Amino acid sequence: MLFLGLEQTIIFYIEAFCFGNPYIIGGNKKIMAKKKVVRSRKKSPAQKKIALERISELFRQAEKIHVESQKLADRYVSLARKISLRYKVSFSREQKASFCKKCSSFLVPGKNSRARTSNGKLVVQCLNCKAYRRFVYK
Repeated sequence: MLFLGLEQTIIFYIEAFCFGNPYIIGGNKKIMAKKKVVRSRKKSPAQKKIALERISELFRQAEKIHVESQKLADRYVSLARKISLRYKVSFSREQKASFCKKCSSFLVPGKNSRARTSNGKLVVQCLNCKAYRRFVYK
């Protein structure tokens, strides 16, 4: 760079700045951005218990309301899924079978889902998104 003229040096620095070459701008120092550290707090057992109660209440409300409004029942299921993910709580076996994992719709056999048995498995098909789920039964 000592052999370049003033105009060429300015153009050189402008190009380095525009194309983001950290070695030219800052000398030999590498420019790095700091990473944000996201820490998740461990949920207390009391919070998990409340989450389980809310999830079961949402599923009860979805069972009651699905005759009048399927859209509202689907909304209740999606809220229950969000609570389950946030508090790391798993659904019961009956709750898992009563909603579609792909589209989060509340499944009612005969109305928006089809249930069949084959080879020792219960196969449930969502008629909204055509997704299949298989459950082993004894």
